[in-house]
Amino acid sequence: MSNENLINEYFAIDPDADVLIDKVDQYYIDLREMGYMERIERSYRQYYGEGMDASTYKIEAQGERGELSSVSVNTYRSLLRHQYTLVTSERLAWDTRPINTDYKSQTQSMLGKDVLEYYMTQKSVENVLKDATEKCLWASEGFVGLSWNANGGEIFAVDPDSKENIMAGDIDYRTYSTLDVARDLYSEGDQDWVIMRSFENRYELAATFPDLVEKVLAVDVNGEHDRLRNRSPAHTATDTIPFFVFYHKKSKILPEGKFVFFVEGQILMEGPLPYEEIPLYRITPSEFNGSCLGYTQGFDILGLQHAGDQLFEALLSNNLTFARQCVQGPKDANISVDDLANGMTYIAYDGEQPLKPLQLTNSAPETYNFLDKINTLMEGMNGINDVVRGDPSANLRSGNSMALIAAQAIKFNSSLQHSYAKLTEAVGTATLGFLRSYAEAPRFASVVGDHNKAYLKEFSGSDLEGVSRVEVQMASALSKTAAGRVEIANNLLQNGMIKRPEQYLAVLETGKLEPMIEAEQSELLNIKAENERLKAGQGAVAVIIDDHRLHILEHKAVINDPDAREDQSLMDAALNHIMEHYTQWQQLSMTPEVAQALGYQPIQPPPPPQEMGGPPQQGGKGGVDKKMLQAQAPEEMPNMPSLPDVPEGAPPEDAAALEQMNLQQP
Repeated sequence: MSNENLINEYFAIDPDADVLIDKVDQYYIDLREMGYMERIERSYRQYYGEGMDASTYKIEAQGERGELSSVSVNTYRSLLRHQYTLVTSERLAWDTRPINTDYKSQTQSMLGKDVLEYYMTQKSVENVLKDATEKCLWASEGFVGLSWNANGGEIFAVDPDSKENIMAGDIDYRTYSTLDVARDLYSEGDQDWVIMRSFENRYELAATFPDLVEKVLAVDVNGEHDRLRNRSPAHTATDTIPFFVFYHKKSKILPEGKFVFFVEGQILMEGPLPYEEIPLYRITPSEFNGSCLGYTQGFDILGLQHAGDQLFEALLSNNLTFARQCVQGPKDANISVDDLANGMTYIAYDGEQPLKPLQLTNSAPETYNFLDKINTLMEGMNGINDVVRGDPSANLRSGNSMALIAAQAIKFNSSLQHSYAKLTEAVGTATLGFLRSYAEAPRFASVVGDHNKAYLKEFSGSDLEGVSRVEVQMASALSKTAAGRVEIANNLLQNGMIKRPEQYLAVLETGKLEPMIEAEQSELLNIKAENERLKAGQGAVAVIIDDHRLHILEHKAVINDPDAREDQSLMDAALNHIMEHYTQWQQLSMTPEVAQALGYQPIQPPPPPQEMGGPPQQGGKGGVDKKMLQAQAPEEMPNMPSLPDVPEGAPPEDAAALEQMNLQQP
């Protein structure tokens, strides 16, 4: 068999539905054999209130004769939710990167930031990111998948022939857990292929693929591929069925990539990968080295949760069984049933001792201490402390101390926080990429402007061509706590960096510094736009409230080039604009109170003009003013040396020079 034939045996070149389902099944088999499936299943049940021996929502009878009472105290979910809150409670700050430094790219970059904010809030992408984060805490991995829905978005136009609405299209977002994304389990790093599982309405799928109606409606809903769909063992009442999407990245063997839509036993659609990369992005608390899987601290505290439930069962059973008062006394004490309150127990014995209550609810102190120890261990293993849980110890009274303790918990979970930031960057970059490639129809985004007033901004994919990628800025751990933000705001206020009350409040509420640099950023963007106009030989308009000193310094960059200085139109435009700034700077300096309000440095007035023959400035050149010396007091007159007489036989020019010098003597 030739090498080409061997290569053509690769399953992804001409995939078959049964082969693709086998890949999914093998993925589940591998997870089960390595014990990973059991961890995820136990974690899922415990997180949603179904412990290993009890549930969280009711007391259950356990033991051979129901003598034990058990309930699950779900510390596990509480700790994972605290991790979730630490990571997702503060929105990350977008920072879109332009392709070039020109004004158009800069403004498109700012538009990209506004569009992302719109998708985060109005399109609920923030909720998608949070859902993926929650999945990764109990399943070790969360994923966000993107796809372009040509039938989504707003109505763009009406087809003149069919009279059907033409939609603008929009992005669909979907989240997945570890069990929803089949891969080559032992391939670390970027995956060559993935198979994503979701659940879709079988009748919607049948309408989408009318030639395959019978195949779609015949799919079984009780198979292995329904695992972790919900906690019910049977799903016959649902209309949704497992739906799979296969993606293969663009590579040497598949230069155009590959996508396949399929259900069990039937391919619905296939073709080249329509995207530049596989649009699936991952978050995980940490990596499980040696595989493509992630790992969560939740797996490490499942056993402690089980032990805690067992101890709580012993304490609960003892207290519930013997909580009602027991009385002991002799058999012939002549006690009737009416003498005892409902539910009280009388224990009779031989003898003549008097009646006395019997205390049976006491449990060993070691049991309570050990239960507390388990809870402390679970907190420590997840990096959660009592301050984060809202129950600080009595010796913590200082706000700064509590802020530091809370910051330590945030730092412990920095790996998850970093993964959340990378997921946000990847989803943001992909969102702008999808809009650049597919958003041909103009659309509107609701943007927050000055004074938090929202307005609509129109854009299309071409308006985002200047954005290369998206980055997010992670705040420091200190800025993620209320006490830490108070400390930051007060320090900025003391150093004079905060000048207005709204800036102080913005830092206090968000920990962000953008409100303090908004004016400076807009000034620099305006300068960049003016420089581009000047380089094209066009004029620019100076306004009296401009920062003229900054404008002049930045506009010098236009003519700091030998080639530019040979372009007369460029030189005229640049120098005229610079002189316009200088003239208006002089006018602004005549009203120093306005310059001070703007925070600008006024031009210093020139020194008064000197009279002819006046004394030179210090370090200057020139002769000594004879009249001035004469006006000085005698004691201040310098001792001037006398000049010699003209020697005999001196040349006429020397005699004339010496005579002139004598005339300058006082």
